[in-house]
Amino acid sequence: MHFLKYLLINLIVIPLTAMNCLAGEQVTELLSAEFSLGDKKVPESRYFHFRTALTEFTKDGARSPGNAFTVWLELRPTEDGKVEYISRKFTLGRKGGEELEIPSLKDWKYSPDHGVDETGQLFGIDHAKFMVMMDAKGKFIDIQDGYMVYNHFIDFHALADVLSASEENKSDISVLKHIGDKIIHSAANSSAPVGLGEAMKKGSVFQNGEVTLEFKGLSLVDGVSCALLGYDSGDSSFTMHMEALPGMDMVAGGASHYQGDVYVELESGWLRKATLYELVVTEVTTNGEATQNGIIERESLLKTMTKDEFDRS
Repeated sequence: MHFLKYLLINLIVIPLTAMNCLAGEQVTELLSAEFSLGDKKVPESRYFHFRTALTEFTKDGARSPGNAFTVWLELRPTEDGKVEYISRKFTLGRKGGEELEIPSLKDWKYSPDHGVDETGQLFGIDHAKFMVMMDAKGKFIDIQDGYMVYNHFIDFHALADVLSASEENKSDISVLKHIGDKIIHSAANSSAPVGLGEAMKKGSVFQNGEVTLEFKGLSLVDGVSCALLGYDSGDSSFTMHMEALPGMDMVAGGASHYQGDVYVELESGWLRKATLYELVVTEVTTNGEATQNGIIERESLLKTMTKDEFDRS
């Protein structure tokens, strides 16, 4: 009996131990490998769902749900090697109310560009599309919510086309070769205009802090192998100059800190998933006097959907 027991242990345990050692060596080799991130994406249609929910804080620290913004975006490659986006649906959920579709954004097509154009538009997204909007019940969407709807597209492309993509001679995802690598991103300490048409005056800007990007590891998302990257904005700030009414000058300024993760498919190069968390502290002054303070938390989730999931949603 003792001999049989010894034999079984040697036949079963030792091979398992050897397998574990082999697996451990393979894992070490994989985690030590050099990766090529940010390569040209495979041209194919993609389907995205991107949602942002706001939480407002009162002076005593109590939390209350704010507005929510959700877009269903279809991406199609074009014959000239670029891409076209189609906003299949956009819903706005106002505080305490139901989420309603914005009809003017249904099936809206656009082709994003890089950076800021000569009119101050980010990613080439037309401001005019967001200036006068109504929800599905015919209620006018004010300029503040209109700006947040516009900014939802900006956030999407910041995640998809800046933090998880590469440009020539830039400090970006392409520089990250090994797990554990961390860089100061080329977007660090950059500024971008904040505004929507003539609703905000010149000098309205968002100022990034020291934006970092770190290759944190590997992950499976929906069964797809992805590189997991973490980003952090550092200490960012913003200033917005507005004229709410003739002779009423308003300035909203404050601090921002955003961070999150992006998951980039190793095989195709496409963004598979992304998270964003931002804390915003704002002070509003009217004609030089402080009139309002606010603390807002923003949480976003971007995910890739199958065509069937997209069509059913």
